[in-house]
Amino acid sequence: MEEFIPPPEAPVFQPTHEEFKDPVAYITKIRPVVVNTGICKIRPPLGWKPPFSVDVDSFRFVPRLQPLNELEAKTRVKLNFLESLAKFWELQGITFKIPNVDRHPLDLHAVFKLVTQYGGFEEMTRQRRWTLLTKELGYNSTTVAGSIRANYEKYVYPYEIFLAKTGKLKLDSTPKKDPSPINSRHSSPAKCKYGLRQNRRRNSKWEDPDYMVEMDEDNPEFKKLAFTCPGPKNAFAPLKRQSFRSSACSGAHTEEDSVFGEENDAAADVKQEPMDDTTFLESTLTPSPSPSPPPPPVSDLPPPTHAGSEAASPDVHSPAPNESGQSPSPQKKKEGGYIEKVCIIGDKRYTLKLYHIEEYKCVSCGREDSEEEMLLCDGCDSSYHMFCLDPPLQTIPPGDWRCPNCVAKECSQPQETFGFEQAKKQYSLRSFGHMANNFKREYFQMPVKEVTTSAVEREFWRLVNSIEDDVVVEYGADLLSSKHGSGFPRSPEEEEYVSSGWNLNNIPNLRGSVLSYIDVDISGMKVPWLYVGMCFSCFCWHIEDHWSYSINYLHWGEPKTWYGVPSAYAESLEATMKEQAPELFEHQPDLLHHLVTTLSPSILMKHGIPVVRTDQCEGEFVVTFPRAYHAGFNQGFNFAEAVNFTLADWLPMGRESIDHYRLHCRMPVFSHDELLCKMITQPERLDLCLLSSTSEDTASMVSSEERVRRELAQRGIDREQREAFELVNDDGRQCVSCKTCCFLSAVRCSCNPGAIACPYHVDDMCECPPSKKTLRFRYTLDELRGMLEVMRERAEGYQGWSGQVEAVLDGLVPQKADLQYLRSLAEEGEQRSFSGCYIFRELTSSIQEVEKCAAMAVQIVMGKHKTRSSGEQLLDVDGLRSFLKQVECLPCTLPEANLLRERLALVESFQCEASSELHLVSELSAEELRDHPTAHLRGLIQRGEELEVSVPELDALRIVLQQSQWITETEAKLQLEVLTVDSLKGMLRQGSGLQQSRVVEAMVERVKELLTAAQDWEQQARTALKQKPTHPASFFETMLSKAKEIPVLLPLEQTLVDTLHRATEWALQAQALQESDKHPHFDTLKMMLSSGRPIPVRLELLAQLESRYAAAKAWVDRAARTFLKKNCTSSLLEVLLPRTRSNLFNRHLSKAAKKKQEGELSVNSSPLSDVEGDRLKEMDRVHEMQRKELEFAKQLRTQNLEKMERDERLKSSGAGSLPGSPIIYCFCRRPESGYMLQCELCNEWYHATCLHIPKGKRFPGKDIGKESRFLCAACLRTKRPRLDAIVSLLISLQKVPVAISEGTALHCLAERAIAWQRRARQAITTTTAMLEAARHQSRRIGELKGHIRKWKAEAKGNRPVGPQVTTSIEAQLATSAGSVLQHYSVELLRLRSEYAGLSGSKRQSMEDLLMEGDLLEVTLDEGQQLWQLLQTDAEFLIAFEKAEKE
Repeated sequence: MEEFIPPPEAPVFQPTHEEFKDPVAYITKIRPVVVNTGICKIRPPLGWKPPFSVDVDSFRFVPRLQPLNELEAKTRVKLNFLESLAKFWELQGITFKIPNVDRHPLDLHAVFKLVTQYGGFEEMTRQRRWTLLTKELGYNSTTVAGSIRANYEKYVYPYEIFLAKTGKLKLDSTPKKDPSPINSRHSSPAKCKYGLRQNRRRNSKWEDPDYMVEMDEDNPEFKKLAFTCPGPKNAFAPLKRQSFRSSACSGAHTEEDSVFGEENDAAADVKQEPMDDTTFLESTLTPSPSPSPPPPPVSDLPPPTHAGSEAASPDVHSPAPNESGQSPSPQKKKEGGYIEKVCIIGDKRYTLKLYHIEEYKCVSCGREDSEEEMLLCDGCDSSYHMFCLDPPLQTIPPGDWRCPNCVAKECSQPQETFGFEQAKKQYSLRSFGHMANNFKREYFQMPVKEVTTSAVEREFWRLVNSIEDDVVVEYGADLLSSKHGSGFPRSPEEEEYVSSGWNLNNIPNLRGSVLSYIDVDISGMKVPWLYVGMCFSCFCWHIEDHWSYSINYLHWGEPKTWYGVPSAYAESLEATMKEQAPELFEHQPDLLHHLVTTLSPSILMKHGIPVVRTDQCEGEFVVTFPRAYHAGFNQGFNFAEAVNFTLADWLPMGRESIDHYRLHCRMPVFSHDELLCKMITQPERLDLCLLSSTSEDTASMVSSEERVRRELAQRGIDREQREAFELVNDDGRQCVSCKTCCFLSAVRCSCNPGAIACPYHVDDMCECPPSKKTLRFRYTLDELRGMLEVMRERAEGYQGWSGQVEAVLDGLVPQKADLQYLRSLAEEGEQRSFSGCYIFRELTSSIQEVEKCAAMAVQIVMGKHKTRSSGEQLLDVDGLRSFLKQVECLPCTLPEANLLRERLALVESFQCEASSELHLVSELSAEELRDHPTAHLRGLIQRGEELEVSVPELDALRIVLQQSQWITETEAKLQLEVLTVDSLKGMLRQGSGLQQSRVVEAMVERVKELLTAAQDWEQQARTALKQKPTHPASFFETMLSKAKEIPVLLPLEQTLVDTLHRATEWALQAQALQESDKHPHFDTLKMMLSSGRPIPVRLELLAQLESRYAAAKAWVDRAARTFLKKNCTSSLLEVLLPRTRSNLFNRHLSKAAKKKQEGELSVNSSPLSDVEGDRLKEMDRVHEMQRKELEFAKQLRTQNLEKMERDERLKSSGAGSLPGSPIIYCFCRRPESGYMLQCELCNEWYHATCLHIPKGKRFPGKDIGKESRFLCAACLRTKRPRLDAIVSLLISLQKVPVAISEGTALHCLAERAIAWQRRARQAITTTTAMLEAARHQSRRIGELKGHIRKWKAEAKGNRPVGPQVTTSIEAQLATSAGSVLQHYSVELLRLRSEYAGLSGSKRQSMEDLLMEGDLLEVTLDEGQQLWQLLQTDAEFLIAFEKAEKE
């Protein structure tokens, strides 16, 4: 398959908004370019996009089906050849399948074409050209030559013989009827199905494609060869042969048993039954209705059989003997001349009908002998010997067999004309788009938008040229816009697009279009057609009807790819198509008129035909020119609209198309002569652009009509009659021969008044003499000449006027006229109604140009053409010269031309003087230029400005003046002023903006050196100040010394001085801190680091202080992690120091109130801030705070207890319900409600809900405060680590060489905790013995309670029952109970007196001790023990009181 080469791109035009207003004028303008390409693409101006006006919901259509591989001419020829070849074999009972060679299907058509070109199979074999044939077929290896020859000999050679005999194929050397055995090739049958490669012969001789072997009749081995049907073996046929009757009873053949499959060679072993030689087997086997004993062996069945008759297979069984021991009769005579025979094939029983054949003779030789070799045709029942056929057959064909006459008759039938079928499904736009997008997405296996146009193009031409790939697409083509609606708007709301000339509904009827003179609507030409495409749907090579223009607009969708050929190469394209596929044109000469055949552009370009391509995108037009062949395909789902139109240049080509249609007997769409006559009968309506072309075409029409009428008169047709052909429908005035639509003249005959013939085909109408025929004419020759004369007069008047205008405009007159003459021509054209033609528009345009140039010349001469105040640029010297040249090239003369020449001379004189001055100045040095007088320069500049022309030397003079002034000013500033970086930049900016010269460059370089030195120092200083690690002070001192050498004020110089001063002061402070005999305080060290780190100078002591601070910071962080809770708002020092009064009494205040309170009470941020650094004073301050903390805590406890008692009193007195009187508790500062807990330290009550205590622990009767100690969040400020953790912190603090206030506070806390722990242990030791005695007494009381309960139970159990004893028994019980209760009371008093318990002072001292322990931010076990002792004492007292009550 040839590789597709994309053609070059077609021209693309994008008119301006002004050009876009007139489509006819614009297409006429671009015609000289497009006529060389045939097609072009036009992009509308930006913003021109008509809305799509088709009703999408109601749009329904049935598309065409397009099988892609049947569109290409050569591919269709191949498919037609294969179809004919398959039909040829099918008629002979063989199923044809394409063989494979070299793992690819063999192109049998290409082989057939080459073989027949070289004289046929026998000639190819004789000349041994098969090896050369492989190279022409494109095979790389010549070893396939044998396989190609064998396949051709087997499949195509019989067809070649058939075509040669029927006269359809003419060869240089006709094959002989009985070819010599020397040309035979005998091979065993091989399986040769499509897609499988044929098995090669193992014999090396058979591998040689040109190997020849000698055989003759006497060769016994040759006679033993098993010949197969139908291959062209050309075998020797002996006169006497062994009987082949057994083959008639062979097993039923299948497709695999044919010549294109494995033959069944078991036919020779079939069991035979003796039979009379005068009968033959019918072509069908009838199964028997019921099983019966098998018949006797079958043998010698009659030979004249129908090919394809099913016969008994080799496993036919012999019939079994009957009861009498004899075999049944093998045959039964029936009326009608046949005998019924029964045979069994496999497990089925069949009845055979055997007929008498004495009357059958071989059609070829006329003999009745060799009946065993006789075949009957299934078409005409003719008889043939198998060895009389050409080529002879060796076996009976397995299917239906046709004789050569039937085969010739069937194969000679003309092929059906190829055309597109209609799809069976109706689509809407949405359903068709869904189908089209799915097809493209699934075919390319990628999203639709990602498939490139080049990929679709290559794949399209591959599919078109492929025989194997059967891809069928659908195309909604030639849909009537009159039925479905146009895509262009027609409502008044879209007036811009409704009235636009580019609306395809309007363009055929525009002024200047020939079709506008046709009153009827012609579908497809004057009424647009719609096209709905999908990927690969295409339109084949064609030209428009009557070779007219066409215009196509793509409303939306994916691109449409076009190919075009210019009209000059139309005949070359037709010739190439006929050369590539002559078979198609032999059968259908007007093939290209049917739009069903295409050819790859690559083939056309190889034959020297220029082809262009373009991709028409959404919103673009494609215009095809007259007789420009074009084709293309759609890239995907899209919607397009197309229509025809004609311009003035089309008229001669339209007449030529009628002659072409007459030659091919094609009916035209309309009568060209009728159209032309309608135009010339109304010359006042005729557009001037059409006038000349119409006049020329009319002259050609009249001349032709005069000739044909003269010829008819010479032939004897002298009767004439006028007939209004325009009133006759088109079918009634068609020529009986060429289908031409007659108008000017025609011939009718009296034998058939309804028939009509054009003057060119009078003899084809009938054989009547001329006397019976009448010439029917529409106009007489005089009338035609009169109309032509009117046209010529108007055309000549127009041509005379236009000739004068063109001569003036083109400069063809000997002397130029003035502007007044041009105006007179314009007035004449307007008076003679020539204002609508293009030449008039050119004339008026030229007049406007001359007037514009005249006004411009006056302004230049007067010096007012451009002013500086207007801000517009002056006309330069080149512009003046070109303008003068333009004036000289005008079609008329201007009086201002001489003044322009004088002005140009002044300008050139000034240029010479200015050039001399510039040359002088360029040789001066800087000092000389500074001293050079500027008066002369200013004078020259003033003279140049007065010229009112932009002279390059004037600008150069201005530049020199600016240079001189800048050098003078810069030198003064460098010597007198104090320079800064900004002033140097300004000087450099001014100098760089000047035109560079030697002196300017030297001064600029001097300023640049100063600026560079200053900027480099600044950059070095800026880098040094930011660089890490920092530089030592000596480095900055060196930089300061360099700064003094630069005569520029440097901003960073003072910054460096300040930085060095700060570094010196910090170093002195750090040295004093290091030399002190005390450790520096943590806050002092932090402040020193915060002030030293930002200094961008290397400080030697900074690293040492950083090390100390890091160690101290690490210890503080560790202590904070030990004490502080998560999200704690207090600092470490605050929680380590004892609580102050504000900490205790203001802890429940709001943040704002607490801040205000703290601001009023505290002056310093920390209680130790005024004694920082003095450890002894810090410890004294902490001890004092510890003492005050105890006092404040007792006051808070007392205050909270009093608040609770006051709350009880208020509740008892009823005041608790008064507004504002409730006592508030808890964090939330609300009254008592629900379950509440009391803090063990501050005695404040808290709501359980505010403490987030689970509801399961808040049921009635359960006191959580008695189960565990509760401390509120305000009292429990820290995590309260154990004492050993604090000791560890203190040990690590000794290694830190920094004084830390937190360390002092922690040390005091540890001392206080140890002292409290010692006192608590003493209290616990003295109280434990008393509590043990209390526990013993409690157990004794419990025992007494048990005795009492037991006594009561016994007394109730011995109580008699009955009313008569109640009084006496109760008396006895009362006496007993009194004595027992008295005893119990005495015992209880004794136990109560023995329990000492905790005295009030003892208990108070223990509670104070416990309160002091709770104030410590340390966890100590003694605190829990003290609380348990107090709880136990309270429980014992409650137990005694309860026992006394009982």
